[in-house]
Amino acid sequence: MIHRVRNQQFCVEAEFDGDFWIVGVYEVEGADKRLRFEYKLNAPKDEREACRRAWELFEARYIK
Repeated sequence: MIHRVRNQQFCVEAEFDGDFWIVGVYEVEGADKRLRFEYKLNAPKDEREACRRAWELFEARYIK
């Protein structure tokens, strides 16, 4: 999942560990990406929902 905010580009990736979704929000610059924040979520039912929720949390705290 890619998000563009002003001059920045972010990538959100999720992985399920069997109990929780571990979701990373990365800042992308060219070919490099830097982890900005990682969330551990247990409520989302699928990868798409986990990414959406992590982005909402990140955006509310760091973008707005």
